[in-house]
Amino acid sequence: MSTLLSIRKVEKNDETHLEAKIRAVFEEHDAPKYGTVYSDPTTDQLFELFKVEKSILWVAEWNNQIVGC
Repeated sequence: MSTLLSIRKVEKNDETHLEAKIRAVFEEHDAPKYGTVYSDPTTDQLFELFKVEKSILWVAEWNNQIVGC
């Protein structure tokens, strides 16, 4: 079975997956939650946040599943 890694620009439907992955890393490493991206309200709105001119958020997919950004 072949595996494929792809990198692409963030899409609106990625927000829920990315928010969950970002916060899971903080929880896994018992990192501070307040005053960080964990509690930042824009973490739930990454597509909108990166629509600003000259900004970009790359999304990594492995076998069509989001694995990071």
